[in-house]
Formats: sequence, C-alpha cells, structure tokens
Amino acid sequence: MIAAKSVRKIKGGVTVRDYRGTGLCPANGGRIRPLIGLHHIPVIQNRAGVQDGIILGQVLKQQGLAVQCGTDAEGNVFRYTRFDELCYHARGANSLSSGIEHMHYRTSEPWTERQMRAAAWIGHHWLTSYGIPASRAVLADGRPTRVSRRGHTSHQRQSAAAGWNDRSDPGPLFDYPHLYELIRFYGRHRRF
Repeated sequence: MIAAKSVRKIKGGVTVRDYRGTGLCPANGGRIRPLIGLHHIPVIQNRAGVQDGIILGQVLKQQGLAVQCGTDAEGNVFRYTRFDELCYHARGANSLSSGIEHMHYRTSEPWTERQMRAAAWIGHHWLTSYGIPASRAVLADGRPTRVSRRGHTSHQRQSAAAGWNDRSDPGPLFDYPHLYELIRFYGRHRRF
C-alpha cells in the first residue's frame, strides 16, 4: 500500500492525508488558476480506512486522468496534487477548475457529516488560496466551459454547460448550502 507523506488531524473528524509527490495520482500538466471548485463522485464505494482513496488514485492514474483531491465517508481528505495543478477530471474545464472526487457509488447514497466536513476543509482552502467563494458558480454554455461567477459547481452542471450532458454527479443529495455553512464555520474557528 502507498503511504501518505503526511497525515494531519483537524478537530471535528477530518483527517488530511497528503499523497502529493508519491506517484499515486500525479497531475497531468502545469499550473492553472482555478476559478471553480468542481464536485464529482467516482463510482467507487466507500471502504473502511484509506483503501478507497488509494483505489481512486490508482484507477485515475491507469486511465491517464487525475484529480486534485478526494474525500470519503469517514472524513478523510486525500491530497493527490496541488489545488492549482492541471488535472484531467472534467472535459472542457480542466484548465479552470480544481476537483474533488467524493467516494460514492451512486448519486442516491446519503452523505455523512464527516464527508461534508472534509469537503468544507477543501472549500476553505479554495477560498483562501484562489478566491473561490463558498457559493454557487455561474457557468456560461460553451466549449470550453466559461465562468460568469466563481464558486462551486457539480460535474453535472459543468458537463451540461460544455454541451456534453453526460454526467449526473454528485447528485441531488449533495447539500451545497450546508457545505457553504461548514466552509464559513471552519474559516472562523479552524475546526468543525
């Protein structure tokens, strides 16, 4: 098993595991300036421990893809690359988005509070490092994807804006307003 370079515990049930530079899921290119945070599910089941994050990194690497980070139901954050490195995770938006793969097998699966907190930890770093606000992004239709207002969006919305219409993730149960509340809470308290 590939070991994380570092592990950081955040009060409130989030554990950040840094795999950057380990070769698990390397970036596909140079630096980008992310304008949107893009939420996905990888159709990989949650597994106890960190095996789900390892599997995700291996699957993406084998397919020539990458993503900046992932989360799982236990509150793990998997850092694969820098948030501002080019990763092939969203056709038409790779050069302007930072992505999270949230471990889920179906869009109908419920979200744990720990996984939402893990997503919020990432969202806080998007906000403070790249100015991606804790609010919905507004996308303009076209290829490549164009951003009218920075923020968070779904893979489904981004795919539709780019004209592909081939994604449905992260699904209707992903609670964006709660995510934004958690991002603001973490910003004020540095814990959950």
